Amino acid sequence: RLILLQHYFRINDRDRALTTARQAAAALPDNTEILDALGRAQAASGDREQAIVTFQKLTSLQPESTLGPMRSAGVFLAGKQYPQAAQSFRRALELAPDLFAAQQGLVETLLADRRKGDALAYAKTLQQRPTNPVTGYLLEARVYVHQASYDKALDTYRAALVRFPTTDVATRVHATLMALKQPAEAEKFASQWLQQHPKDVGFIAYAGDSAMAREDFGIAEQNFRRLLQLHPENPRALNNVALMMLKQGKPGALDYAERANKLLDNSPELMDTLTLALAAEKRLDEAVALQQRALALAPADNQLRLTLAKLYLQSGKKERARSELETLAKVGAAFTQQAEVDQLMKRL
Repeated sequence: RLILLQHYFRINDRDRALTTARQAAAALPDNTEILDALGRAQAASGDREQAIVTFQKLTSLQPESTLGPMRSAGVFLAGKQYPQAAQSFRRALELAPDLFAAQQGLVETLLADRRKGDALAYAKTLQQRPTNPVTGYLLEARVYVHQASYDKALDTYRAALVRFPTTDVATRVHATLMALKQPAEAEKFASQWLQQHPKDVGFIAYAGDSAMAREDFGIAEQNFRRLLQLHPENPRALNNVALMMLKQGKPGALDYAERANKLLDNSPELMDTLTLALAAEKRLDEAVALQQRALALAPADNQLRLTLAKLYLQSGKKERARSELETLAKVGAAFTQQAEVDQLMKRL
């Protein structure tokens, strides 16, 4: 039952997830894993009141677990019931005082409730705690980011980095420099950090992802290659090197994409990159067949469907392309690339 529920959650089939969760809860009413799934299904379908009832039952069955209060807090927060959300987060913190998700949730709730002063005061109290005081600095900076006071956030992150030179804090310094539109200073910081911490895999991966997100494909490729030097068999690093090479129109991406797929079989994300690499080599029939497999594995992935439509166009299969594009058009604004879908439809 749980495996079936996870399948429906994964493909975002809310109706069947809710029906299955209800049937499971009827058969096994006191199973805490099923109650958790039922509450999540109810919340996803918009029935927040019933989700709260379910999570309260979960809390009564597991009074020493933070899961029930945290789930309830999330539902309250989504419904803008801020006092109730704050109360639930505080209940979780009574059970686990150092639970960062609850600390962060409480700050986010206070900010959403326009209680910025209380959020800042709470963050500063955490800095005085003997256990894990770095979270207090991170949450203080979060308050400043919420206020768009990025200079203050940067000062807070730098102060934290002196005391706690961790990957998490370093990535936040870099991200804040980018938010302040200081890319040169950000790259200088990244270079200095990696000189001091050349095997910081987490920061290298972050730097690659960050560069990829801002479409600085050359810098992204450099970082993913640096990651490969440390972990030559990392499938996602191989995939991302291939993807960055394709974005720059460089030859040789196919080898990296094939190696990635051999290491992590049947991953739609990696198959998508291999498809693009095959298409770049004019091996369109193979590309189409592979993308069809990828879409079958992840039928709700609209990006995969768009790639398949493009491949059909390249292959001269206009009616198949039209079918996929019409399916994407029906998705509407939920798919952010509708403008590209419209352009491709006009070409047909």
